[in-house]
Amino acid sequence: MKLNELPGSIRKSVVKLAEKSWNRTSPPGSFLNRFPADAALQQADGLWLRRWLFIKSRPFINVKFEGHKRSSVPAELIPMLVVGSKYENKTRIRNSTSQHASFYISDEPEALITNAGTNWFQFRTGSGDRVQVRQIELARCLFLNNFHLTRTAFRHDGLSGLAQVSESDEATVIKLSAMADFPPNNLRNKAALQHLSWMILDEKARKSFGSILGCWMEAEHEPWTFWFKPPSVKGWRISGSGFYGDGEAKGTFTIDEITRLHNPIFNHPKRIIVDHPRFEIALSKSPENGIRPKIPRTVEEDPELILDMEPELGNQLDEENDTAFEFSFEEDLDIEVQVNGTRYRVKPRVDGELKKTRETASPGHAVEQGSGRELNYGINRSEENVDLIIEEFGEAELTTMARHFKETMKKLSKRPHFFLVKEYCFKMRWPGEAIITANRTIQASFICYVVDIKYHKVPVRIFEVDVEGLPGKRTIRTLFAVFKDNVELSTQKILHNCFSNSVNWDYKQMEKLCVTYGTSKHPRKKTSKNTYPVDVLAHRYQERWVAILEKHISSMVSGLKETQ
Repeated sequence: MKLNELPGSIRKSVVKLAEKSWNRTSPPGSFLNRFPADAALQQADGLWLRRWLFIKSRPFINVKFEGHKRSSVPAELIPMLVVGSKYENKTRIRNSTSQHASFYISDEPEALITNAGTNWFQFRTGSGDRVQVRQIELARCLFLNNFHLTRTAFRHDGLSGLAQVSESDEATVIKLSAMADFPPNNLRNKAALQHLSWMILDEKARKSFGSILGCWMEAEHEPWTFWFKPPSVKGWRISGSGFYGDGEAKGTFTIDEITRLHNPIFNHPKRIIVDHPRFEIALSKSPENGIRPKIPRTVEEDPELILDMEPELGNQLDEENDTAFEFSFEEDLDIEVQVNGTRYRVKPRVDGELKKTRETASPGHAVEQGSGRELNYGINRSEENVDLIIEEFGEAELTTMARHFKETMKKLSKRPHFFLVKEYCFKMRWPGEAIITANRTIQASFICYVVDIKYHKVPVRIFEVDVEGLPGKRTIRTLFAVFKDNVELSTQKILHNCFSNSVNWDYKQMEKLCVTYGTSKHPRKKTSKNTYPVDVLAHRYQERWVAILEKHISSMVSGLKETQ
């Protein structure tokens, strides 16, 4: 019997007993259950296996924070461990005092080891200067971009256990294993897709990835100081934050944090198809009993990270993207994701009276007896890689709903204190032309009409998703928001999550991006006349819509001014 299959009370007793033994005999001593507040990370190296009563083992890594004793955390956290960084729960706070520089790599890197036992790579730049970077930091950015790739690196079957490659005349297919714990959400980002394809299809990259575990297996003792055999990076560009040395180290730039790797060499002659057995299109459906579930008006946006707990199966992933790093290529790869089915869900109702519950998040495998949500942390997943197209309004392209919206905005702009600034049409699509399901073809895109207005000189952006071109009976409220900063990037993020979330607004994301926001229902399209349903006249429908928007937007902006 496995530890996770033991009854709850017995399992807790076993874990407590084991913890006492671990703290006495393990190489690093204590285990962190939270990142220390306001303390910079000074060191992250030295891996070892934490054995659970000989039932199973899990790799851990030693860490040293400023003002704290050496301790250890699960090795899955390597993607978020950057020297010089501080942590606020799951958010990594970069070192603001570092210098930033970019270099051309003119030769392959050479390995070196310091007196303290840390493994580094050093290489020459195009200008003849020297640059050095910790081997574990280079591996983090080359391969260990998220928790799941990190776990894959420490498994004996490595990338072969994650995916298999097959070829046809038209395309190369990367088929992920049904047994792999690789969330489909990791494939919804263009940059992450291209990086995964390079790791699997480039032979030198595959060998380098496999060398991580191979080098550990050659170690004679634990903890093992991280080292690996890098792929060919001659001709690449590297950018990072760090410092120039003094004295004998003058002319050497030490990179503490890599911010970009640009690979101008890799290309693939054919179309690439990534096939994940659980990658599905999410569609909404009506509840069988006619009652939609209720969720709080504000959802838990920042569950508390508990490092020494296991997440629970069935919980929604806690997504956290570190956008400080980018892995880029000279040319975009021709790549798409194969959709393997349709998943239906009942869209919940937002209830402002419900109180949100405090949640926790943890790294590692989700289990039946776990607690909280599984943290899905990753780098190189910037929303700027969303395939978003901006188009102008065109009368020939407008649906009935879009014409109503366009006219409604004109009428709204004539109300007191409202001013129309600009209109947009945003089209969003996944790689590939269409989604093929068992009984029909669905265009893998949606259109959202966006209008910028000002109310009492406060800029407000209004979103209206065109649901008429989407399958099934759908409704989605009109969204209006005042953003904190970078309106265009925030718009991309919102539409990206809306599309990937069964065409529903992501209120967790709204809390992060908006100073204030709100939503409103649409007017009824039918009315009753002599007990018979009849269509509401177009101008009446638009007048009612204007009244609804005017009420909600004025209330939202007034509330914002009261808090300032």
